[in-house]
Amino acid sequence: MKLCKSVRCVLACLLTAALLFFCCVCAFAETTGSDCSGYCGRNVYNEETGVYEPGENICWVFDAASGTLTISGRGDMAGFAHDGNVEYGQLDCREIPWSGLRAQIRSVVIEKGVETIGKSAFEYCTALSDVALPNTLSEINDYAFYHCESLEEISLSRAMYTTGWSSFEGSGLRTVTVPEGIRTIGERTFACCAQLTSVSLPSTLEYIEMGAFMDCSALTSLKIPDGVDTVYGSSFAYCTSLETVELPAGLKEIDSFLFLNCTSLRSITVPEQVTQIRWAAFEGCTNLQSLILPDSVRSIEDRAFRNCTALKAVHIPSGAATIGDSALEKCSALEYICSDSADCTAAAFAAEHRIEFRVCAGHGRHTPGDSDGDGFVDLRDVTNLTRYLAGGWGVEADVRNADVDGNGKLTLKDLTILRRYIAGWDVTLK
Repeated sequence: MKLCKSVRCVLACLLTAALLFFCCVCAFAETTGSDCSGYCGRNVYNEETGVYEPGENICWVFDAASGTLTISGRGDMAGFAHDGNVEYGQLDCREIPWSGLRAQIRSVVIEKGVETIGKSAFEYCTALSDVALPNTLSEINDYAFYHCESLEEISLSRAMYTTGWSSFEGSGLRTVTVPEGIRTIGERTFACCAQLTSVSLPSTLEYIEMGAFMDCSALTSLKIPDGVDTVYGSSFAYCTSLETVELPAGLKEIDSFLFLNCTSLRSITVPEQVTQIRWAAFEGCTNLQSLILPDSVRSIEDRAFRNCTALKAVHIPSGAATIGDSALEKCSALEYICSDSADCTAAAFAAEHRIEFRVCAGHGRHTPGDSDGDGFVDLRDVTNLTRYLAGGWGVEADVRNADVDGNGKLTLKDLTILRRYIAGWDVTLK
């Protein structure tokens, strides 16, 4: 009898231990996610191994049937090695855990609670066409969607404040709406997006970093909000379809290579506060026919308008103290340089380079309707604008003055308004 009791006690203890173990396993599974394929949380340094390892705050799982990669958890994702350049022991330099699945990933779902997308997380996912982002996401890091060639659209989170370097470079994006709240577009964020035709920028935007839209060969027009005071070099270089750009009123300089080889750009209005035209800012703009620089311009650097082969006339303010020797090099169609005074650097530059110089009384002043820049609004301005819009007459138009409807473009509507004004109609020139 005593033996039976002892056996029963032992069995009871073993059963209790088994139940406790089972409960612990269930609790662990519930906490970590029983269907988790692996972890991709912010890297944590392992002192024993001397390397950074993915944190367990973020989990990933791949569904092969649907091609969906789901990222869930709370906090930041880890960063990974760009282009597979793994350097163990270095932060953000570990191999992407789903790198072997990239060709199969068609959809990415980032669940609520995830705050950042790690560096290079989905680069070269060439079949990826659908991405769902939560409103908790505040940052997309460098190369996150680099060369995701099938990704044609994405809705960015309103909690974001910046975009990472090359985060969408080489992707298949066709249209982009940058949400309110974002203050900076990072370097090369949308570079080489060959199918990108439309971009909408928020009023909160302050900075456009170097090369942000470089080589977006299908982009035709862009309006930059007035809150932007800095647009760094090469931002629109090689945008060969770009025809019109509306620059912000507070811009202080046209940075180096900003419009390099924008071969479709025909005219542009330089804001009134710009003081410098940097090195090669408009080099290779082979369709640019005329340009009027505001009174605020003090410096035009070397190669600023080099190889602008359609440029017929340049209006340079008398206050421009420095003009680089090669500023107008290889401008084979250039007929004359114009300024509001004969006693200025522009006149000396014209004489040195054997270019005709003219004094234009209206240059540098915003006189609505004065399309020929002679300081008066009369019938000659109507003739000038008519010929300019018809093309092939070899005339230039003061874009700021001729844009009498104030929409940033020269169209037949401007001509109609100007004609009515000259005829005595009660119309307003803007």
